[in-house]
Amino acid sequence: MRKIFFILTTVILVLTTACCDKEEDNVTKMTMTTAKEGLVRIALAGTGTAIINWGDGTPDETVTLTDLTTRYNHTYTSANARTITITGDDVTYLHCGHHVLDTWTIVENQLTALDVSKNPMLTRLYCSYNKLKNLDLSKNPVLTELYCSNNELRHLDLSKNPVLTELTCSYNQLTTLDLSKNPVLTGLTCSYNQLTTLDVSKNPVLTGLSCSYNQLTTLDVSKNPVLTGLAITGNLFEAEKNGEGLNPLFRMLPGTLKSKILRIEDNPGTAACDPSIAEAKGWVVYR
Repeated sequence: MRKIFFILTTVILVLTTACCDKEEDNVTKMTMTTAKEGLVRIALAGTGTAIINWGDGTPDETVTLTDLTTRYNHTYTSANARTITITGDDVTYLHCGHHVLDTWTIVENQLTALDVSKNPMLTRLYCSYNKLKNLDLSKNPVLTELYCSNNELRHLDLSKNPVLTELTCSYNQLTTLDLSKNPVLTGLTCSYNQLTTLDVSKNPVLTGLSCSYNQLTTLDVSKNPVLTGLAITGNLFEAEKNGEGLNPLFRMLPGTLKSKILRIEDNPGTAACDPSIAEAKGWVVYR
């Protein structure tokens, strides 16, 4: 009898643990890791409520979300590593990047890890100015805006973000950037990386592109008919060589829209190119 009771108790315990684990897996939450001493600030938007656990033993903070972003502050008294956890079913916006307090003071959270894989409702993410080496966005199918500049990212997989419209990923260490699964992308800033090629042929509604200070020698914009702003400063474009360079790029530029700006400064072919090709299409060329 005791043996049977022990077996039943064990089974119940296992089932209960499994159930709890499953429920825990289904909890909508985001986590971030920092070892910063001093002020940390995040901003949230959405509906319903969210619970912020600051990871240092202080009481949880329950907040009411709205469609307007609200900032939340916390001050750590030591530089120990801790994990901030945000729990809430309808958090649609997370800003965990840098915040400007006043003219002289900027708050940087110094995050070393960020996990948003359990928040499928996230639409906007700002995590710039941190120390992130990895960023998994594969479980965020409705993400529309991503700002992840000034981190330590070497790879950025956007293949599971089909409705992404705005992307800013400058000042990382990216050597490739695949945008083939982002057909509604309208704004792209990927300057100050290590890109040698950039394919925007699958981004037909792209209006603004800044890819300055990479290692590009050519760029095909023939599939971007609504492009109105393009910055390629500080790359490796010749004036024209083997069918590549600045002049071929000028010939591809759309010429049906007004108020178009093109920046080509600090390229090997800047002085020798023929900007009149672009200017005849209504582009203002800065060189």
